[in-house]
Formats: sequence, C-alpha cells, structure tokens
Amino acid sequence: MESSLTHVMLVSFPSQGHINPLLRLGKLIASKGLLVTFVTTEEPLGKKMRQANKIQDGSLKPVGLGFLRFEFFDDGYTPDDLDNKRNSGLLFTDLEVAGKREIKNLVKRYEEKNQPVRCLINNAFVPWVCDVADELQIPSAVLWVQSCACLTAYYYNQNQLAKFPTKTEPEINVEVPFMPLVLKHDEIPSFLHPSCRCSVFADLILQQIKRLPNTSSVLIETFEELERDIIDHMSQLCPEVIINPIGPLFMMAKTTSSDIKGDISDSVNQCMEWLDSKEPSSIVYISFGTIVHVKQEQIDEIAHALLNSGLSFLWVVRPPTEGLSRAPHVLPREVEEQGMIVEWCPQERVLAHPAVACFLSHCGWNSTVEALSSGVPIVCLPQWGDQVTTALYLVDVFKTGVRLGRGEADEKIVSREVVAEKLLEAVVGEKAVELRENARRWKKEAEATVGHGGSSDRNFGEFVDKKTHKMVNYLEVAGKREIKNLVKRYEEKNQPVRCLINNAFVPWVCDVADELQIPSAVLWVQSCACLTAYYYNQNQLAKFPTKTEPEINVEVPFMPLVLKHDEIPSFLHPSCRYSIFADLILQQIKRLPKTSSVLIDTFEELERDIIDHMSQLCPEVIINPIGPLFMMAKTTSSDIKGDISDSANQCMEWLDSKDPSSIVYISFGTVVHVKQEQIDEIAHALLNSGLSFLWVVRPPTEGLSRAPHVLPRE
Repeated sequence: MESSLTHVMLVSFPSQGHINPLLRLGKLIASKGLLVTFVTTEEPLGKKMRQANKIQDGSLKPVGLGFLRFEFFDDGYTPDDLDNKRNSGLLFTDLEVAGKREIKNLVKRYEEKNQPVRCLINNAFVPWVCDVADELQIPSAVLWVQSCACLTAYYYNQNQLAKFPTKTEPEINVEVPFMPLVLKHDEIPSFLHPSCRCSVFADLILQQIKRLPNTSSVLIETFEELERDIIDHMSQLCPEVIINPIGPLFMMAKTTSSDIKGDISDSVNQCMEWLDSKEPSSIVYISFGTIVHVKQEQIDEIAHALLNSGLSFLWVVRPPTEGLSRAPHVLPREVEEQGMIVEWCPQERVLAHPAVACFLSHCGWNSTVEALSSGVPIVCLPQWGDQVTTALYLVDVFKTGVRLGRGEADEKIVSREVVAEKLLEAVVGEKAVELRENARRWKKEAEATVGHGGSSDRNFGEFVDKKTHKMVNYLEVAGKREIKNLVKRYEEKNQPVRCLINNAFVPWVCDVADELQIPSAVLWVQSCACLTAYYYNQNQLAKFPTKTEPEINVEVPFMPLVLKHDEIPSFLHPSCRYSIFADLILQQIKRLPKTSSVLIDTFEELERDIIDHMSQLCPEVIINPIGPLFMMAKTTSSDIKGDISDSANQCMEWLDSKDPSSIVYISFGTVVHVKQEQIDEIAHALLNSGLSFLWVVRPPTEGLSRAPHVLPRE
C-alpha cells in the first residue's frame, strides 16, 4: 500500500520549537493520503519522542488517509557537548556532516524498498538539506517558522537590498518596502545585528536564504490576512519560489485527529482542571518557550509584580536544558499560593481557555501565532532573534500586545512596578478591552483561513496537489524520451511522422515537434469560449480574479455574457485547489504560436462569433472547429475503441422498453467525484419526484483513496 503513496521526507533541527511545527506539517501532509517520514537526531529528543509515541523506527502510524513514521539518526551529540560546542558552531557542523550522510542513506534505502522520496522538506536551521535534495535531484521545500516580515528582513540582508546596522554604524534603522513600519536598529531580528552573540544562528538562516532559489516552495507559519502585503512582496522578489502561507499550523493540524506528538512532556489535566475553576479573563498565562532563558533577576521582578498586583497566574517554569550549566529558576514561596506553577502544560488548550486574560511571553513565533489565533493579548518580553521584531508587530501592527521590554540587547531588568502596570493594563480597563477585541478579530481571521476554501486551506491544498501530481513531471520526462524514440524508429522503418497532434494536458508534445521540426496541432476538447478565456488569461488581455480581488467579473469580447467570478473556468480562479491543471493548460496556450492548427470539438453554428474572434486573435494558427467528433467518427466504421469498459446491451434493451422522453440520464464523467452527500440528495430527489432514470455510478479511480458511491436500496 505505502509504495503507491507519494513519499515526503521531513528533516528537523533537533529542538522542540522546530520539531513541533514541522511535525504538525507532517501530520497534515500524511492526512491527505501521502507517506511522510519524519527525521531528526537521536539526541536530545529522538529517544524521548520514540518513548512518548510508543513507536519503533520506521513503523508506520496511520494519519487520516496516509501514514507517518519516524527515523532518528546519531550525529555524535551528547548533552555534555552543548556548553562546549554551541557557541563555536561545532554542534551544527557535526549535525551537517552526519545529517547529509544519513539522509542520503535513508533516501537510498527507501528507493530500494520502492518508496522513492518525492520531496524533502526542512526547517531553517538545517539548510544543508537543500544541498542533499539538489544532489539527489529531489524537489525540496522549506518550512519557515518565523513571520514573513522576518523572512523578508533576512532576504534583504542576504541580498544587500537595504542598509543594515554594522559595527561602525550600529544604530542604523532599516526600511523594507511593504513593511508597515521602519525597523529601528534594535527591532530588526537581533541575529542580524553586529552586537549579537549568537552569530552562528544568523549564519544558518542566511545560508537557508541563499538556497531559496534551489527550493520549489517556502511554507510559512503565517496566514495571508495577517501579513498580506509583505507576503505579496516576497512573492514578487522570488518569482521562482512559491511563497505559501499555510498557518496557523496548530489549527490546520487539528483536522488530522492524530495522537502523534512532538512534545515529549507528559500531558497532565491538572492545570486544565485548575483553569476550569477560575473566572473568565482572570488568569495571566506565563511561558518563555523551550529555549529562552530569562535571567533570575527578571524572574524575581515578575514574581513580585504578580504578588503586588494580586493577579492570579499559570506559570510554566521549565527545568534547565540538559547539558547547559544553568541554575533552575527559583520563585518565592509566597507566590505559589496566588497561582499555579508547572513544568509543562498543553499551551494550545491553555490559550483557548476562557479563564486566560493575557499571555506574558518571549514572543516566539509559534507562541505568537497560537495566541493570535486563540484571541489572547500578549505582554511582550522578547529576548533575541525574531522575537524583538515580532514584539514590535504585536504592539504596533496587530494591536494585541503591550510592550514590557525591547530584548536581551537592552540589558535592562524590567522593574516589578512596570511589570505589574503592564500586566494590569492587559487584564483590566479600557486598554484590555481594546486588546481583547483586536485579538478576537485575529482569531476569527485565523478560523476563516483554515476553514474550507480559506487562504491557508487553499495554499496547502495547492502544495499537496503539486506533490501528488508530480506524476505529471515524470510523464513529461518519460514522454519526451519515448516519443522521440518512436519517431526515430518509424523514420528507420521509412514511415516518417509528418504531424504530431496532442491534447491539452501534454503540452510538451509541442516542444518535441518543434525540436524534431515536425508540424504539430492540438485537439482542444473544451468549448472555444473556454479556449478564449484561457488565452485572455495567459496573455493578460483581461482582468481575472486574484487572491486579493477574488470576485472580479471577466469580460471577453464576442462572448454573449460577462462571466462572473464563479463562472470562469474554475482552474483560473485563485481559490481552485487544482492549479496544476491550470498550469498545464496555460502552458499549452503559451505554445499555440508553435502549432499549425487548433482542432476544436465544437462547430461553427454553436460558437460562430467566438470562433471568428479567436481566429483574429491568433492569425498564425488555424482555428478549426471539427465537431461533434463522435458524429464525425461514425463514418469510419471501425470497432477500435478507447473506452476500456465492457460493452453491454442491457441498458439499451432497458431503454427500448421505456416511453419517449421519460428517462433522466445521469452521469458525471470519468474524473469528477461528486460528494456522497450530494449523491444522497439526488437519489432522494428521484424518489420524491417519481422520475425514472438511468444512472452511471462508476467505481472509484484506482489509486485514489475514495469510497465508492452508495445509493439507497429503494
């Protein structure tokens, strides 16, 4: 079974904040009927993930319509290495050397098992995965788990498109087009500032940015409604790469109903039961993620601010990361009586709980997206990296944040008085009401974007569609080779091919004809009206719906009607999930000048005006209406057939027994799959109307995981 599924391999940097979103993506991809292999290192989390999910390496776990499995490799890491190697970059070098070797071995092993990897996806701290994909000639994509604004800042820095702070000019402000704000020197992603002590992270991210042209897609943990202008700008900056906002991933992944988890902590209900006992909007939730280490002095100030303000809280105080020589955070005993302190909690569920009033956060992007999507304001205490830029956006752009600090570079401890003031500002009073209203607006936008037909739902559907339809690319590669071989073979038999004719979904046949200098033609099996619509779209002769203007109506000369946005060929609409078909058809339209003739299965009397108009638009191509072909072909008296179904006289004999004009004939062709719910409605309509019918109910197409249609017995 698994050998027939499109196989996608995900490679993650071994950190909880990187594993969680990539695993969400993996579950989501698998749920659509693909095979996903999730790869990371044995240490520090692999062994624990294996235990938490009760799995063995390579064993398949069903997720929706597909499967997911884990593979863990040894990069030689031990916890003792962390303090010694993390700042020197040796940890990342060792990971790259071992990772390249192990990923190649895994790809080879699955190739031998007839499960070839069709796509490699990595997150940003393992940019070398793109090199492996390039070497093995496997399409690749990147999951970006910061904002698109930060992606653009890194892109501008790497490509020297804007001036950034330097050691000699450390206080330069940065202006990036389509960002709603000029970034002050301490508001850019701090890894890009010369004063940053973590330059190794900047190097890794900029290596990924440098490799973007080698990837097919950048999947971003954001959504169009949140960052539309900067997403559009990045798409224009990188036309060779598809910029795909597919977030919030934690909401998208909820549809998978899978218990596979990346967080290795035990889930406990204690904190949820505690929240259930609290009043709505009464609790301050505090968490600084899995990596950030806030100074003990700042922890003390936050604790005393809570005591002085009287606010109740749920505080996640994680133990120090294994291998780092850091003392655990210590809280005053008296503060424990005012709230709840835990080492871990299910953050998505906590943020969705009505008792939570605000979130005191480091402004990591995962936490930010979860808070925005849950309608929870954030009190911003950023530390480093993208957090400082995200805090700026939360306060000044998204309008759901209260600023508490400016980042680690500020080297200031925020006093307990200021902490208490800002927490109260986010919990009570007019400002708190305004923040909650703004946050709830983003929650509604997030819910809409992941809903059926929402922007992230569409974007993810298009991404999966391209991966599952890679067969189209394989068809082109194999087809070009074999057609050339056939032409050559018949040439040697003194039967030279004088014309090549193709239909629209194999447009590359025109290239073969052009290369071999053989005249070519196209058989178009849609209406001439649709041909004209595609021609107008490809050549930008009319305005069509876009993602930002989805309801534009389309006017084409000599069409008897203006086409409403939902009346154009749906492949041309930005909401369509089958963009691969639009790509194929538009490739054919682009090649029309290379063909001698377009043979159309229509007739002049049916579409005279639009046929004449197309002839004028393309004077170098003969527009030839030659239909209806099924009637024209009757004169051939040949028993050769393309329909592979067995011919049976049963239905014709049944029709012979019926009165004239008494039967409803029902058929939805060979490709369309009508939902079972609609089939039920049609069946009951026939029952209620008393109409007699002949209904063609085809079995599901082989290889597609669809249940056969079921009709009521009566």
